[in-house]
Amino acid sequence: MNWYNTHKKNKKKNAAGILFLCSGKILLGLRSQSVSNSGTWAVPGGKVSKMDANYWETASRETIEELGFMPNDYSKKSVLKNKNSSGRTFTTFVLEVSEDFIEQSQNDFVKNDEFDEIQWFSLDDLPDNMHRKTLLVINKLRSTHD
Repeated sequence: MNWYNTHKKNKKKNAAGILFLCSGKILLGLRSQSVSNSGTWAVPGGKVSKMDANYWETASRETIEELGFMPNDYSKKSVLKNKNSSGRTFTTFVLEVSEDFIEQSQNDFVKNDEFDEIQWFSLDDLPDNMHRKTLLVINKLRSTHD
C-alpha cells in the first residue's frame, strides 16, 4: 500500500506546510476571500493529495501553488507536528533561508486564489489576525528554540 492510500485509510485530512525563517523573521501569507480562514496570516500549506509521496511533497507542492516559487537554497531546521482533537495532523517544515529569498519573495509573488499578499514578520511582532494553526506552529517553534 502506498503512502497516500495509508493516509486515506486513516480517514484523516492531514496537511503540511513550510515556515520560512530568516534572521528572526518569518514569511506569512494573507489568506484570500476564496479560502477558509480568509483574512488571516498563515504559512503556505495545505491538504495531502494523491500525487504526494510524503508530507514534504505536500508542503512543497502547496508552497509553489500559493507563492509561485520555492527557494533554491535552504536548510531544514526542524519538523513540527500539531495534532488536533480529531486526530488530524499538520506537519510544518521549518526552513532557514537566505536574505536573497526575502528579496525574491517580494519580487516574485503574484496575488492568487490562496494569498492576497505576503509579508515578512518578526517573530516578536506578529499581526493580530493570525491563522490559529499557524500560531500553534509558531508557539511550538518558539518553545523549541528558547
